Order: sequence, then structure tokens, then C-alpha cells
Amino acid sequence: NIDWACPRHPHNDDGHIQNNGWDSMLMTSIAAFAILITASALVVSMVKDVGGFIIPNEASLCILGSFLLYALFFLPVNEVLVHLFIAALVFAGSFTLFCFKLFGAGDVKLLSALSLWAGPAMVLPLIFLMVVIGGFVSVYYMAKHVLCSKNKQAILKMKIPYGIAIGISGLILMNKHWVMLITQ
Repeated sequence: NIDWACPRHPHNDDGHIQNNGWDSMLMTSIAAFAILITASALVVSMVKDVGGFIIPNEASLCILGSFLLYALFFLPVNEVLVHLFIAALVFAGSFTLFCFKLFGAGDVKLLSALSLWAGPAMVLPLIFLMVVIGGFVSVYYMAKHVLCSKNKQAILKMKIPYGIAIGISGLILMNKHWVMLITQ
């Protein structure tokens, strides 16, 4: 029987790390750092997607890395595995959308990395919020195209920076993590 718990930090009965006085500030700082890195990567993704329909791989890697840092200190291994499974499901679904040219490759990677943070409890609200925000973004871009373009048929082939919807819904998710952190 292997004890998967990190030997430096005592875990309580449900596998989460206990914050015992002296290291409470360090643990809070690590969590805050991971949340801020993720939020920053989401903002960069939105800006880059609007500017050129490109979501940098580095942004998705930062989100992945910040989740792994957070998980190392705050989540038991079995919970991390559940988060990885959820991310794999989201990847499979969003890759399917990519295959039908409804999603860009950067969108697939960004949403998959972000779903690590969502986990089983928040992945469906994250996706629902992303779809609603994406609908508004799509309507805005289509209306702008219809009003500004002479070629009305091109609307069927136009690109929409869906990174905006993923990013905003991700920032709302990270705000939830932030509020949980500061109200502990």
C-alpha cells in the first residue's frame, strides 16, 4: 500500500492538505500565484485571439502548469486523476468540434487546459457559460460583418475568436477559485 501523500505537508482524512499555522501563508501564496498565472494566460489568449485568431500554446501550457502546481499542494492524487479524466473528455469533445472546423486548435488546447481547473463540479457550468458568451460574441462579429462588408455570403466562412468566450468563462471560474481562497 503506497502512501501518495506529499510527506512535507500533513493531509486530513479526506486527503486535502492541512494548513497548520506557519505554512498557511506560503500555501495561500502558492494558490494565489497559480490562480493569477492562469488568469493572466486567459487574458493573453483573448487578446491574441482577437488580434490574429491565434491562441499561443504557451498560454495553455501556463494554465496546465499552474494547475499542476496547485494540485501538488492542494489536491490528493485521486482527485487530480479525476480532473485529468475530465480534461481528457473535454479534449475529445472539443477535438471533435475542431475536426468539423467549428473550433480552432488553440481553442481545443485552451479549453482542455482550463477544464483541469474546473474539474467535475464546474466543467458543465464552465462549458454552458462559454457557449452563452460565445453566442453573444458570434452575434456581435456576424452583425459587424454584415454591416461593414459588401460580401454578405462570406458570413458563412467567417472566423470568430472563440478564445474570448473561453477566456471570459475561465476568468469567472478563476474568480470562484480566488473567492474560495480568500474566504478560507
